[in-house]
Amino acid sequence: MEDGWETARRLDRPPVLKADDKGILLMSGSEWAVFRLAHACVITHIEIDTHHFKGNFPDTCKLEACVLNTQEEKNCIAQKWNFKQNPKWSPLLSATKVSLLFLDHMSTVDY
Repeated sequence: MEDGWETARRLDRPPVLKADDKGILLMSGSEWAVFRLAHACVITHIEIDTHHFKGNFPDTCKLEACVLNTQEEKNCIAQKWNFKQNPKWSPLLSATKVSLLFLDHMSTVDY
């Protein structure tokens, strides 16, 4: 892998995969990453590129954002980023099905 993220292998993957009505796989758990931006900003464009994935691209991708002060960030780190306990997260991109060679240049975000 060069840059970006790589989908983790799940040991609890079910033997038969099921999808919802949008084609998104119904799986327990998730893989996630938290990126801290250098300063507060308004996100207007997002690029999701799976071009260099070789059979290990994620099924779906969703993006969420929040603004935290220093203490709130420390609390999130202490809670291992338990997203369900932090109501400040807002969706930028709802769950979106991706595939190999998926390239999404968003000019607007969902919120």
